[in-house]
Amino acid sequence: MLLSWRDLNTVTKILNNCNIPTTIAMVKIISIWYHKHDLKYLVREVFTDWKVQNSEKKLALMWRNARMSRFFSMGCIFLTEGTLLMQCMVGLLEPISYALGKKTNGTEWPLYMIGSFPYDTQVSPNYQISMFGQLLSNVFASIAFSTSDSFFVVLMLHLISQLSILKLELLKLPKKINNINDKVEFIDRFSLIHMRYNQLWRFSMTIEETFSTMFLIQMVPCIFVLCTQGYQLIMITAADNTSPLELLFMIYFLVLFLFTIFLYCYISELLRQESVEISHAAYNCDWFILPAKQAQLLVFMINRAQHPFLITVGKFANFSLQLYCQILKTSAGYLSMLLAVKNKMSFETYRLIWIMQFFAAIISAAAFTSFDGFFIFSILHLCAQLLNLQLSIRNISRKSKQRSFVKLITVLVNRHIHLQKLSYCIEGSFNPIFLVQMNLNIITICLQGYQLVMILRMKNFKDSISTAVFVIVFTSACILSLFTYCFVAEKLRSESSNIFHVIYDIPWYEMKPSESKMILNIMQAAMKPFTLTAGKLLELSFNYFTKVLNCSAGYLSILLAIQKNKNDTQ
Repeated sequence: MLLSWRDLNTVTKILNNCNIPTTIAMVKIISIWYHKHDLKYLVREVFTDWKVQNSEKKLALMWRNARMSRFFSMGCIFLTEGTLLMQCMVGLLEPISYALGKKTNGTEWPLYMIGSFPYDTQVSPNYQISMFGQLLSNVFASIAFSTSDSFFVVLMLHLISQLSILKLELLKLPKKINNINDKVEFIDRFSLIHMRYNQLWRFSMTIEETFSTMFLIQMVPCIFVLCTQGYQLIMITAADNTSPLELLFMIYFLVLFLFTIFLYCYISELLRQESVEISHAAYNCDWFILPAKQAQLLVFMINRAQHPFLITVGKFANFSLQLYCQILKTSAGYLSMLLAVKNKMSFETYRLIWIMQFFAAIISAAAFTSFDGFFIFSILHLCAQLLNLQLSIRNISRKSKQRSFVKLITVLVNRHIHLQKLSYCIEGSFNPIFLVQMNLNIITICLQGYQLVMILRMKNFKDSISTAVFVIVFTSACILSLFTYCFVAEKLRSESSNIFHVIYDIPWYEMKPSESKMILNIMQAAMKPFTLTAGKLLELSFNYFTKVLNCSAGYLSILLAIQKNKNDTQ
């Protein structure tokens, strides 16, 4: 690809047909191997759930989701292997025609996939090895894609079926309590539901931790593939000698990526809805026939279930149908930018002067590093104190005496309030600075990207390598700084939100009503996480980080379009 970087059509074909699919496949295999122990735990849980004696209604729910997972898995395998077959037909048809002498308009043996190599591919055995390596990489990629996606779908739909079963158990939970035996039976059944919910939460978090990083590495190239595939499709349609088989392969390949992304978003949306419906089931059950002390236990379940099970893209964004629409919109925006700059890669342009900016960056480096270092130190110290608070909450024992219990709760509440005030102090000190810095970062990233494009278009690019390296380093520093702010802010939000989960995980249902009520008050206070904002307008998070990059890319496309129109008028 690097040897053909000036030819935009060749670069997009190499990336789409070989480099990106193979790289994603390797990431999938490495990620699954790295998390093999977690995946073994998930598989054991699935087998255990199927071995449990369930009623016909519960089995019907499990079989319905099992059939759905088989349908989606077959769809993944069919589209993936079908795409491989279509690519084999397109890639091998030309070499076979050349070997049979039916095609004489070329002077070189065509490869399975177009590409540039640092060696002569027209001599034997280099040609045969190159052909075999390209074909083998595509087979490897198709197997990795279909197996990992099918496994993810099976795990997710099994989790959704178990949440549906838990919802049925919760609806049947309330019964009229007439004596102490009925009360003990209710507590036992509620304890089983509580423990089962925590077990499913851990199941969901294991899936999230296993696949989240993989999805992050996959989604970014997928947006690029959707953009460049659309570009290639337009180029093939506009060409005079369009091959119907190649056109069919491009459409099939594009449908495969669209279906894969849609499947991730659709399954994750089902999981989110099913987990939220646990709170609806707790409210819809006959809780009004229960005594006040027992009905109060359901309040904890309702509060806890309002936090849905989510599958994220590397903690940056939640998979949902809304994210699917945003991906399509982003790909369409990048496609318009790609069409605007096509055939402009080799036009001569001017060089921008960077020396003064370089010295300005050196002078400001000390201020940036000291400011960022102090900010990171403050936030991570606050996160550490929140972790200590979580440990203290986990040590709450139901066997404590009333007086010591109240004293312990008082200490924990005061500590939580103190940490909250510390968070507000950091927020008030830094948020005006972040408001100015974030807006300037968007402009800086946009302009740096524009300058990098201008440098790459120059004919004497080799003379500007040092300038290009400076632009890349400077832009990377801005993006890294922005990412650091969002990362520590996301960590602070996560650790403060975990206070809520830790409180819910303690055996509050075995405490006295007065004690559990105190726990409930802390739980409600912990529902509001600690956040950091940019001037009280926007909350710093991974989602905000992606929005900044998306906004900068949008402004960059506008600048390139203006530059294109300027060149056309000249």
